[in-house]
Amino acid sequence: AERTLQLALQTWRAAPEDDRPDEWHAAQAQFYLGEVYREWFRAIPLVPKGSDEEELAKALESKAQMLLTAQGHYIRAIRMQNEQWAVAAGFRCGELYDELRRQMLDAPLPPGLDAESAAAYRELLLQRLRILSEKAIVAYEQTLSLAARARVEDNRFLEPTRKALIVELSPDTNKAGMFGLYYLIRDLVVSVAAFGGAFLWEVSPQANFLGAFFFGVLGTVYYAIWGTDERS
Repeated sequence: AERTLQLALQTWRAAPEDDRPDEWHAAQAQFYLGEVYREWFRAIPLVPKGSDEEELAKALESKAQMLLTAQGHYIRAIRMQNEQWAVAAGFRCGELYDELRRQMLDAPLPPGLDAESAAAYRELLLQRLRILSEKAIVAYEQTLSLAARARVEDNRFLEPTRKALIVELSPDTNKAGMFGLYYLIRDLVVSVAAFGGAFLWEVSPQANFLGAFFFGVLGTVYYAIWGTDERS
């Protein structure tokens, strides 16, 4: 698969500009090259059987190399300036850092630690891995921002990006609870809006349309005063 995708990209680059296919295809090829290395990244065990510190260091180095290679292809897909594949690639960049952080947190503790030492080790590990969490958050935020500007509505990647960002921004001790609270509040707001619209329609269709007009004007005024254009 990797060779086929590389040949496709070479053919695309070598083609005259007048006969060259749309960037959509090149961005797709770069994205799927990233997917190839992402699978290799996921397949490398973080703690090989019978591993010592040297083996663990080699495993970490191999995983980091696969992560950077996959990320490189995703970034090249983003630079192709096709919004659909840029959103997909941005989500995958965040997911790579997320997965490496999760695997390192789930790895067995070094042998011979008592309860106090194990707690101190875990606290130190969380501090050292914070940079991975920060990188994932940046990738998710930039992906959602791009999707909003380009009006990309591909839920295969947008909804997982939103969910991952909520989890990353939640406290480590209560990620599941904060995730549920977010969707509870969102669904309550949507439900109230739906019932409000039904109530206004029962009053009269004119009341419904006037209510929609009022909130539309209110939103426009709010944006004009406090909003910012992310494209500038």
